[in-house]
Amino acid sequence: MSNNRKEHFWIPDEEINRVNKIPAAITEPRKRDFSEHGKKLKDSLQTIKKTVEESSNDNSLSTVDILIFQVELPEKEKVQYKTELFENNGLSIKAVKNERNAIVATTKGQFQSLEQRVDTYMSDGTNKTSFDYVECFKPVIRQNRWVSTKFPNNITNM
Repeated sequence: MSNNRKEHFWIPDEEINRVNKIPAAITEPRKRDFSEHGKKLKDSLQTIKKTVEESSNDNSLSTVDILIFQVELPEKEKVQYKTELFENNGLSIKAVKNERNAIVATTKGQFQSLEQRVDTYMSDGTNKTSFDYVECFKPVIRQNRWVSTKFPNNITNM
């Protein structure tokens, strides 16, 4: 059969670029000290609470039972492959800033549950498979964005 090759179906070896297939969704075990990392996560959750309390006068969500904050994953981890992590912790993804940063929303009750799970993780490593893949939590700070009322000089009446 090799003598009956059809030239238009044959690609020479020198024109082939071999690409190694890297499985996208298989996670590698992370070697973290859960007590140290748990302290970092707990501190970041406290920062979120403090930021929400300080901005309650300017926050339109202060009367609603919703907290919005950012979750940052470690380098080489992608939000799209960690949806189960978010769902299991009562977090709803509202926006993806880049492949490893997501803006999430949760209720105040779910946020308290998240704090308790982080405390447990910090003390004995429970939920290690979830929290090992969270680099930190960050508050979402509202920024005023003003549209400039000045127009460039080259714009004339339309």
